[in-house]
Amino acid sequence: MDSFEIPAPIVKLEMGGANYGMWAFVTRINLQALGLFEHITGESPCPPAPVPPPRPPATAAKEVIDAANKDFKAYQSALDAYRKWDADDAHAILVLIHSVEANIINLQLQTAQEIWAHLRQRYQPAVDAVHYNLRQQLQTLKQGDDTVEAFYNRFMALWRKLDSLVPLPDACRGCACCEKRQQHDDKSCLYEFLIRLRPEFEPAKVRLLSCPPLPSVIEARNTLLLEEIRIQSTAPVVAPPAHQKKKKKKKKRSGTRPNLWSSEPSEGSSPLSQNEVARMVNQFQGLTHQGSAWSTNLPHSRNLGNNHNWDWPM
Repeated sequence: MDSFEIPAPIVKLEMGGANYGMWAFVTRINLQALGLFEHITGESPCPPAPVPPPRPPATAAKEVIDAANKDFKAYQSALDAYRKWDADDAHAILVLIHSVEANIINLQLQTAQEIWAHLRQRYQPAVDAVHYNLRQQLQTLKQGDDTVEAFYNRFMALWRKLDSLVPLPDACRGCACCEKRQQHDDKSCLYEFLIRLRPEFEPAKVRLLSCPPLPSVIEARNTLLLEEIRIQSTAPVVAPPAHQKKKKKKKKRSGTRPNLWSSEPSEGSSPLSQNEVARMVNQFQGLTHQGSAWSTNLPHSRNLGNNHNWDWPM
């Protein structure tokens, strides 16, 4: 590697190692992109340091000098390989050191593989506690009132955290057993997602699980989005409850006779006191006992005579 630039860490390992799983996942990807992944897995061990061959004397025979030159070329080739490995391992160490907090670094470790193994041994127990906590969150996760898209985002964020805590083995990545493991994880992801949906999606879930081969979780999400639109478009319109309906006020006709016996005031009038109501009742009773002479005693009334009938306004 002629030039090397340390990539900015996407995830930095925190003190305590709570985010070790995500850090290890991202760091492996960085090292793979740089061609340095084998330095932490042990697949690229350090070659032995070459020993320079002895230099033949000037008076040595031609055959001895030719053999010495051949040995020197082999030494030079081995030295170049050793120097390249040493430089690459130093680059891998820089990536690891640059992605952890300063108080985590152990300067007594000499190779990238030793640093990687040390961090895994130190923080793997913390990962187990985080793994247990994430499993508890997944156990109680339900769609609730979320849309399919909102619930999918919540579910996948939690699932990716779990997946990063149990990565595929470094030594056999890409082999047949890893492919089977990945297929099993994909099925588990689909099952866990479908189980937590609302009951209204049961018909769609049955159709998805009946498809050979099983769809991926993203394909299931796309199908459920269409099903959600269909359910919303065919949902019946629910009338508002009876207690929420506005009561229409009955308009009172003007010119009607006020109810003297009611304690409630009529529209547009002020309430009467009990004394005023009693006085009006006494006046009315006194008038009804006077016979034909009642009309002359009414205040502000005209004497219409015996030939006219008084019409009480009804």
